[in-house]
Amino acid sequence: MKYTLLALAFLTLPAIVAAQDRPAAEPSGKQGKKKSSSKLPVDPDSHLVTYSGVIEVPGATQDQLYTRAANWVASTATYRVASSKQLQEATDKSQLTITGEMQARTMLSQVVGTVTHSLTIYCKDGRYKYVLTNLREETNATQTIGLIPNGVGSGGAFENESPECGFLHMSPLAWSAIKRHADEDVQNLLARLTTAMSSSTTGKAPSDF
Repeated sequence: MKYTLLALAFLTLPAIVAAQDRPAAEPSGKQGKKKSSSKLPVDPDSHLVTYSGVIEVPGATQDQLYTRAANWVASTATYRVASSKQLQEATDKSQLTITGEMQARTMLSQVVGTVTHSLTIYCKDGRYKYVLTNLREETNATQTIGLIPNGVGSGGAFENESPECGFLHMSPLAWSAIKRHADEDVQNLLARLTTAMSSSTTGKAPSDF
């Protein structure tokens, strides 16, 4: 009996320690920015996963910022634009809207499909605003990442708690990994946009020659 009680004590000790280390739950009345299950930013009005921000660029005119945005879009592989010229020919220089496509990656960075999104850049004298939203995952038809042999399915909209195809075709770990990798890619993309928009160089994009 003595040894049995000792064994039970060792078995229950990890659970007690884990309970002590677990952070306390936030008060139910605490207000904060809405987040999805993967901690992605969610717009409170549209309820869509959305990355947005207003960046000050002192001294830059609206036309200059639009030109920088057009050149950056044309030189970025995420956006399939023939050249910045077609963007700069637009009569409305206050905003630019484009659709982008990134790789969808699961655990161990396995590429299984694509993540599409829309990006709008609003330009005003001295500042611009970016809004990146409508993220959606489409799995390649040749991929098998689920529990069913040759099972193929897409995750769909990033607002989905579970993938559109269901967990039989895409595991919770795979769906979470796709969102996590996409978040990293979006953050890197927006960092490059910020650098390009703050640069005083407004020369042609490499595709313009």
